[in-house]
Amino acid sequence: MRQDTKKDGHPHLFDAGVEAADICQGALGNCWLMSALACLTEFPGSIENVFVQREYNPRGKYSLKLFDIQKKVWTTVNVDDLIPCDGDDRKPIFAKPNGDELWVLLVEKAVAKFCGSYSGTEGGLVAWALETLTGNAVLMYDLREDGNWERKELVVSPTEGNKRRCLARSHNPPKLFDKINFFTLLAMYDNKNCLLSASSHGKDDTRRTEGRGENETGIVPGHAYTIISAYQSKVDR
Repeated sequence: MRQDTKKDGHPHLFDAGVEAADICQGALGNCWLMSALACLTEFPGSIENVFVQREYNPRGKYSLKLFDIQKKVWTTVNVDDLIPCDGDDRKPIFAKPNGDELWVLLVEKAVAKFCGSYSGTEGGLVAWALETLTGNAVLMYDLREDGNWERKELVVSPTEGNKRRCLARSHNPPKLFDKINFFTLLAMYDNKNCLLSASSHGKDDTRRTEGRGENETGIVPGHAYTIISAYQSKVDR
């Protein structure tokens, strides 16, 4: 069923700009995708560039551009605005919009179609989403047990049941950064207006209503986050 609206009698593709507050994860474990979208909202025009049409279509038809990492080509995914909704409250089951904006729902649907189904978006890597949405190559950094950060490259290794299956390939020899050099590198990326994201280890239990696991920092295990900024400050004593 179509998302019910009140404003102007129809939904809007974009309304009063694009911001992270427009994004709310639904019943799918696809925080990796929601986090990637939140990253893109930090850079004006990035979300809009995913869409071929940037205005509301009364026919409910939209085309979105996604980058096929395996084939190294852009592909157009056509979707409509028929969104799975709860039969009782008529609200979307999966991603939740802010007001009557459609863009989050349509990106989620386009990625689901690209992956074969909505369930095909359960679990994933923010890095895959960022490259799929922008076409730009990505780098990954893993924190090792010895306290160093190791640079890795994203390698697509799809299977019949998982088109998004990826591997994080190490360099030989490994490219390592201690915590000071890594933070300097992170600040440099931020200064160059790179898209930055981070994720925590553990089981994703963000859809539970009780017993939600959080550590003393407030970070939820198995969840993805947008890095807003990274900088060093000097405090005078």
